Amino acid sequence: MEIPAQTVRGTRDRIVAIRATCTLDHDCVGAIILNSFKGDFDPPENEYGRADLKIPAGETKSVKVGLSKKGVEYLKVDGPDKTAFATVPLVDKNPPAPVSISDDIELLKP
Repeated sequence: MEIPAQTVRGTRDRIVAIRATCTLDHDCVGAIILNSFKGDFDPPENEYGRADLKIPAGETKSVKVGLSKKGVEYLKVDGPDKTAFATVPLVDKNPPAPVSISDDIELLKP
């Protein structure tokens, strides 16, 4: 998986879209987890949200991730989070890359 650096703004219904590209020769299936090095919100600590992920081989998609209420409150009070990042664990029977980590993601308040 390739997840480039990007700036994203949540919608009123607490959804962000993270661009990701499946760089494998077969579909990328798993989950995307949006975390941060800042803040102290949970569940679990410093996780904004997570979503299922399925991207066809070689394609780029925007994956919609729901933000937690605590995560949105953190953004509203403390402003943009420039330390956010996404991890993508794949359900993959063909290692060696079962987990991908994004470049920096800047989250803006909705």
